[in-house]
Amino acid sequence: IISESSFQFQDQFTIKYPVVAGKSDFTEINNSIRNLIEQRLLDSFGEYSSLERFELDYSADVVDGKYLNICFDGVSYVTKAAYPTLNRFTFVIDLTNGRPVSIQKFVTLDPEFLNSFRIAWKQQVISALHTYLDDTTDEELISQIQTSAFVVSDTDIKIFYSVPKAAGFFAEITVERQ
Repeated sequence: IISESSFQFQDQFTIKYPVVAGKSDFTEINNSIRNLIEQRLLDSFGEYSSLERFELDYSADVVDGKYLNICFDGVSYVTKAAYPTLNRFTFVIDLTNGRPVSIQKFVTLDPEFLNSFRIAWKQQVISALHTYLDDTTDEELISQIQTSAFVVSDTDIKIFYSVPKAAGFFAEITVERQ
């Protein structure tokens, strides 16, 4: 069962996040989830004392009875910035140990997968981005996918691939799990 908790970030922003509840003691897993979120926020925003506005929502679900998907979406605005920044980050947590799982747990980043990803890209992104990956080598694509936010379902994996801000910050590409 997924419940909710919260903590203060930079002493002014309340961050809500999911916790696991049930018959077992999930304290260690919930502490791990909170620590991952706090570290990600510090890595992304810790040096911004001028963080003026920060909104963050999340969605969470359990997949295969073993993994907790957490997807955070929000907007941040630094004083005197020209425009707000859209933020998205995800965690897929192994519910047996509370540790984050890498994308390689669900797909093999081999030529077959990369081909499937490139085909899905052309089918799923706006037409202005169709050629965005044309000059991207397999090594560059693997590196970008490994660092991309992602969530999983029973059959698919959704990868949030970074694109230029003018194109919407992220392209959402769904491919089959292997």
